[in-house]
Amino acid sequence: MKLLENAALATYARTRAGFLQVLFGLHRKEEARALATALEALRRVGLGELAWERADRLTAGQQRLLELARLLASGAEVLLLDEPGAGLRAGEKRELAKLLLALAREGYSVLLVDHDMDLVMGLADRVVVMNYGESSPSVGPSWPGPASSSWTSLPWASRPSSSRRSSAPWPPSRGRG
Repeated sequence: MKLLENAALATYARTRAGFLQVLFGLHRKEEARALATALEALRRVGLGELAWERADRLTAGQQRLLELARLLASGAEVLLLDEPGAGLRAGEKRELAKLLLALAREGYSVLLVDHDMDLVMGLADRVVVMNYGESSPSVGPSWPGPASSSWTSLPWASRPSSSRRSSAPWPPSRGRG
């Protein structure tokens, strides 16, 4: 399957063409809109020039970008990402992080579940650390990263001065006495 077709699949949940429209060819306008939306999403994540390539030939990093393109093409406003950096090389992870920061600045909400604390701390406005399903009060957004590095030294961790990082106390009050 081509990248464009792959990304266009995400748009079909929003189409209105039914059996009769397809039978009489009335669905063509919707299909053209779906392909245009998919192409724009591919361009947004940097894969526009590969739109007619087969998806099975992509690198792991490009596959992750294709997944993001599908999310964008679907019209999602909240991006739920589980381990988005898993299996990526350092350069691919940097590109992914830059894209996620740009999407957040554009108004997308990004919910990230990841064990890569350098990536998380470089991206997140707010961090909740879970331990067996419970929020851990002993670790919060001030976590400095592994002993070998600080998350603020990562190339993708630089933030504009208008950072939305919360100044709320950590841990947040649970209303327990």
